[in-house]
Formats: sequence, structure tokens, C-alpha cells
Amino acid sequence: MKKWYQDWRSWLAILLMFFVPTFLIGVIVMWAVAPWSRKAKWWVTGVGIGLPLLGIIIAFFLVTLSPKKQINKANDAVKKANVQEVSLQGNRFCLTENRCATGIQELQEKGYLNPSFNDVSIGYVQLNVGKDCVVQAKLSTNEAFSIKCFPVKSQ
Repeated sequence: MKKWYQDWRSWLAILLMFFVPTFLIGVIVMWAVAPWSRKAKWWVTGVGIGLPLLGIIIAFFLVTLSPKKQINKANDAVKKANVQEVSLQGNRFCLTENRCATGIQELQEKGYLNPSFNDVSIGYVQLNVGKDCVVQAKLSTNEAFSIKCFPVKSQ
């Protein structure tokens, strides 16, 4: 009796399974003509189909989980930009009116912020009434991002 590596049918099955596009043909040829035991054939089939299937499943989960982080990063960047814009316009208001605005609504009413600005995650807090303020937002990491407005100079 020939050893498995001396039989041409074994080599045909191995060569067909080695190349990815012909793997399934190799499995079929292995089951049809290779003189291997059923146990060996099941091992080769299981590993040959199981590993790529496991890779596909892992890739699927990585792709579906990763966008959430990217979306949170983008949302945090938008919040930071909005905090900077409100702070900038709050500073303009302070310099022009010689007092701090009472809130985002006043900045909108006086024309410093677009009336359609409606980011409810942005907080505008006066520290000393009419003198200075802080604009802040809570990011997806539960980290607070804030910018302090320029204090109004006393005359």
C-alpha cells in the first residue's frame, strides 16, 4: 500500500485546495478520489472551511462595531466646534455690549448666532452675572469640553 504522499490523487486534492479559487473543487476531489480516512477528510474540510468562515465572522463584527467609534468621534468634533463658535460669538457680544450674554438665546436674538442653531448639548453658563461665562459640552466619552469667555472689563 502506498503512503498518502505517494499517491497522485492526494497531491491533486492538495494542490486544488492550496489555491483559494479552487479550494471547493479540491475538497470535492479529496472526498471523491483521495485515499484518506474519513476522519482526515473531515479534519481537512472543517479546518479549510472553518477558518475562512471564522475570519469572515470576525471581520463582520469589526466592521459593524468600528463605525460607532467613528460616529462618536465625529459628533464630538462637531460639539467642540459648536462650543468654539458659541464662545467666539459670546466674546464678540461681550466686547460690543460691554456685558456677557444671558445665554444662547440672547446671542441668537441679537444676531450673533444663527437663529437655527439648536445644539441642546451646548451649555452657556454665566459665572459672575454679566461679567464672564463658560461654554461647555459633554462629549461621548463623558468628558466635559469647555471654553471660558473673556471677562468683561469694568469701566
